[in-house]
Amino acid sequence: MDLSIFLAKFWGLYLTITCAAMFFNRKFILEHVDHFANLYFIIFSGFVSLLIGILSVLIHNVWVFDWRVLVTIIGWLALLKGIVRVLFPEFVMKKADYFKNKKWLILPVVLFFFVGLYLVYIGFTF
Repeated sequence: MDLSIFLAKFWGLYLTITCAAMFFNRKFILEHVDHFANLYFIIFSGFVSLLIGILSVLIHNVWVFDWRVLVTIIGWLALLKGIVRVLFPEFVMKKADYFKNKKWLILPVVLFFFVGLYLVYIGFTF
């Protein structure tokens, strides 16, 4: 199986499932964001994001003008997220409080949901 297709399936399913969970459980997540702003959770999730981001970037750093660049960009975003969470956990904790009451946060969730659906479509039809 082509690596780009595999990663399209992986990232597509990941984005679709996590964004759907965030959308349908939005109220619960916003009510419990303080539990996710725990310093240990932030650092642990940072190492997980760092690991997944590094692996994704190392095996798929393809900068072409088609759907495969989405896989590359998502890998770089995961890497960047991991770096920020591991190096600046206090900053992440402060931003969690800031974002807690923002209504517009649903927009990135919807955007990434549709990116995920697109990647699922690409991954399972090619």
